[in-house]
Amino acid sequence: MASPTKEIQKAAYSIADPGKNNTGTDKSKTPGRLFFPDAGGGRVFSANPDGSDLKVIISEGRKFPDGLVVDTSAGHIYWTNMGNPVADDGSIERADFGGTNTTNITRPGGTFTPKQLQLDDKNRKLYWCDREGMRVMRANLEIGLALDLKGGRMFITDLAGSVYSANLDGSNKKTLLAGEGKIKLRAQQSKALDVEAHA
Repeated sequence: MASPTKEIQKAAYSIADPGKNNTGTDKSKTPGRLFFPDAGGGRVFSANPDGSDLKVIISEGRKFPDGLVVDTSAGHIYWTNMGNPVADDGSIERADFGGTNTTNITRPGGTFTPKQLQLDDKNRKLYWCDREGMRVMRANLEIGLALDLKGGRMFITDLAGSVYSANLDGSNKKTLLAGEGKIKLRAQQSKALDVEAHA
């Protein structure tokens, strides 16, 4: 594996502060870590702040990860994939601190060539610059969505902790809960919907 020494000098990097981790995990198992991307190698690295225990936690090939931010309150890292500018296949990705549970925040092509990004932890929003798209973009991080396909309804949460339902085409919107704090909707295997409230 090529040394990332030169990359870290110009890379965006973030440190996870275990003192701010409120995910319920054992903080002794999630010490402060340095996270940084290797755009040329398509990788994301993690290391102790003194540079020891260097690990590759994400390896995606030629997707060109460029910007990175750590969400200590949720236990996630977010990074931008510039992708191929000709293909217009840039994306924003998320993973746990160890590189597991990777998911798209924006699908490939949902942003052109995303570069640096910033987290607004208070309002749970992610901002990034789209170079070829010549714009600044934003995504909500706390809005949840669950579908009841059999019943023809969708269920949506917002940042205030309210829960709404509507027909799949967006009509017939109803408020089910108002201002209940952080709420997560979970679709069970039985297709029944479960609302889980968090103080």
